[in-house]
Amino acid sequence: MRIVSEKVQLEAAEKLVSSLNKMDGVESTVDVRTNGTQNRPIVNASVTPENWGKVAKQLKEKHLVDHCSMITGIHWPESSDKKWEVIYHFLKIFMPEAHVQLEAIKKIQ
Repeated sequence: MRIVSEKVQLEAAEKLVSSLNKMDGVESTVDVRTNGTQNRPIVNASVTPENWGKVAKQLKEKHLVDHCSMITGIHWPESSDKKWEVIYHFLKIFMPEAHVQLEAIKKIQ
């Protein structure tokens, strides 16, 4: 199995963030998490509901994201600015340049 360097993974995550941030209704950042032995860049994207379809299409077609490992809902009953968040955990399994995890948050009013 080929191991992709941390540097290459981080560059791929930063490239994805740059692309996503050019889209309307998207704010994304790169966070680095440690799983005990190595650092993993995680792309966090907050997407407005009306733009979610465009983002999903771009993730699939332009960035070749090919796996949704989990969908989670979070209820915020005491919040005045959001009631629910839907969190999608995407992976790009067949990625020659790097393995980058994307956690996209869709806020539902």
